[in-house]
Amino acid sequence: MRIFVTFEYEASQRACLEALTVGRVPAALDAASSIAPHHRFQYGNVLNVEEAGEVDDVVWNKLHKTTRQRAVANAVGYAAGGVLLLFGISLVLTASAAAGPGGAGALMGLMNLVLPVGIKMTVNLFEAHTSVSSKVASMATKMMLQRWLVIGVVMYLSWGPSAMLDATPPLQI
Repeated sequence: MRIFVTFEYEASQRACLEALTVGRVPAALDAASSIAPHHRFQYGNVLNVEEAGEVDDVVWNKLHKTTRQRAVANAVGYAAGGVLLLFGISLVLTASAAAGPGGAGALMGLMNLVLPVGIKMTVNLFEAHTSVSSKVASMATKMMLQRWLVIGVVMYLSWGPSAMLDATPPLQI
């Protein structure tokens, strides 16, 4: 559960953060000796207190989901992105076998245009991020992995290790 607290003065916010911030691991283990007993929730539990992001960065309609629900939704999003990526890689490898390096290069260029749109759709449809910045980080990670796999790994798989040492296949693209 997340709770947002607003302060009238920044000094009050800083004092609260200084008194209660311990980090995620000590808060999860209720093991923070630096927190005075009177600052603990119900005199025993350590809370994970951290400065919230900007108000416009929070995705308010996703905050009701539990951590487990968000983890499952994000795993489904990663799986959908992985299926999309494997489909694109199989298309490029098929084109490489059928049309040679020129066909594979053309299809790789097309995949670099189409797959980011598909990745954005899977993140928006399946994943449950509580902030815009975590959503953007998820998309950027998937797009970076997609570019690396489509360009580097597919070239290696379609031409083989001995041809990668030769300059001819990359020049044919």
